Amino acid sequence: MPKYVGLNKESHGQTRVMQSRAVSAYADTGNCNIMFDELFTAAGCFPLFLMKDPATGQFHLSAIFSLQNNRNRFVENGQWTAPYCPLNLKRLPFAVSNVASKQDNDVHDIYIDAESELLSDKEGSRLFDDEGEDTAFLKDQKYILAGLIQGRDKTEHFVQTLLDENLVIPVKLNMTTVSGDEHISGLYAVDHQKMKDMDANIYLKLAEADMLEALFLMKASYAQINRLIWMENQHNSNTILNFNLSPVKTGVI
Repeated sequence: MPKYVGLNKESHGQTRVMQSRAVSAYADTGNCNIMFDELFTAAGCFPLFLMKDPATGQFHLSAIFSLQNNRNRFVENGQWTAPYCPLNLKRLPFAVSNVASKQDNDVHDIYIDAESELLSDKEGSRLFDDEGEDTAFLKDQKYILAGLIQGRDKTEHFVQTLLDENLVIPVKLNMTTVSGDEHISGLYAVDHQKMKDMDANIYLKLAEADMLEALFLMKASYAQINRLIWMENQHNSNTILNFNLSPVKTGVI
């Protein structure tokens, strides 16, 4: 469980981050949230769905990295094998506050996971130099965090628009394996069947907001399930033979 504390030069003047181990830290990450602006690149690498945070009930746009055992199939021998790596992975072990500072509305507090296996006081990239200034590494990490901050509102607006227009449906990924049937639930998809009967004004609104292309890219990303199955089958004896996505009948999203 991460233990985030405020980042400052007084407490972390000698702290280092072992970048060489960063990818290995993703090995047990089965999915992660992505930003709207990442969707266009991520759709060519991973299956993309909406997922709901069980603690808050909030929906997030998510990339899927695993179908079995929650093992990230894009991590191989400590290397990231996909053409694109989401910002929410690249930011680790840092996090950023959801709200801006009261003193400066453009500044968000930065936190670091004090329990991260990436931290060291002897090995890796320093966060602050001997004068207490940000190192080039920390500046790069702040740039990544800034991208997350800038993309947050746009992403939340995209997701909320889909919910407001009733275009989100719960789905289940059904897989036939050599040992029997397996299912992955907790996924939400765009209801493309409903889009066929959508009011023209809503269609136009989505197009003008650059959301229409995003919806079709999400659907196209389901083709990446085949790639993920192939990757799973290279490592698991419980071979996946085929799959299908089916809507889940429920009265509540």
